[in-house]
Amino acid sequence: LTEGDLDKTALEQLQSQSSEMTRRLLNAALALPMSEPGRTDTINDLLKQLAATDPLAALEFANDIPSLRDAERARNGILEVWASHEPMAALAWAETELANVPSNLRNSQMRAIIRGFAETNPKGAFSYANGLSEETSSDLRLKNRLLGEVIETQIRGGGLAEAQTTIALMPDGPTKDSLQRELVSEWAAFDPASAATYLQSLGDGASTSMKTALIQEWAKNDPAAAAAWLSNLPTDDQAYARATADITREW
Repeated sequence: LTEGDLDKTALEQLQSQSSEMTRRLLNAALALPMSEPGRTDTINDLLKQLAATDPLAALEFANDIPSLRDAERARNGILEVWASHEPMAALAWAETELANVPSNLRNSQMRAIIRGFAETNPKGAFSYANGLSEETSSDLRLKNRLLGEVIETQIRGGGLAEAQTTIALMPDGPTKDSLQRELVSEWAAFDPASAATYLQSLGDGASTSMKTALIQEWAKNDPAAAAAWLSNLPTDDQAYARATADITREW
């Protein structure tokens, strides 16, 4: 054996031991009373640890969670971790395992996979989502949601400029409009003034939904500044009345 082979064998043994320990801890956590404080969070953390090395086993454990809501939350966490390491394997699993589940559960789990994919490869995640079918209205909604997840994940990871460039290169249409709104909303959450400057640069291309997205986020932290920006809009702008209500509510 070479030194590299020995290192690989040692790593595999450590991973196997770690995985076995995680399984034991999971069994112990699942046996705790439902009323035990922190039980759900502990189980989810352990499932994410196991998902890094054996996601299928982690999904099997999630089936033992009696609460449907907690089980779904656990699966989403597992799938996000799996996709961050092996996106193609996670997507291949989804293609078969999610084919016959209710659409709301399928969409939720697909969004989790895309989030994980986008954490490590936003361009690949965007390309995959952008290639999905638009044959039906539900297909189009899912596609737009997944693309939105990619943009959101990319911005939160510090890739604002890259997300902006990606959207700018898209053909005009409803999908681009939806992603621009997502961009403005995420941007405004941490730098509303710059998001407002971007919005103004679009001129007539700035939609009502983009303006209201900006105001909704801005008003959460600084309603006075949001109101000052809004005062520059014509009163007959469709966003004016909606945004005024948002500011008033937050203020």
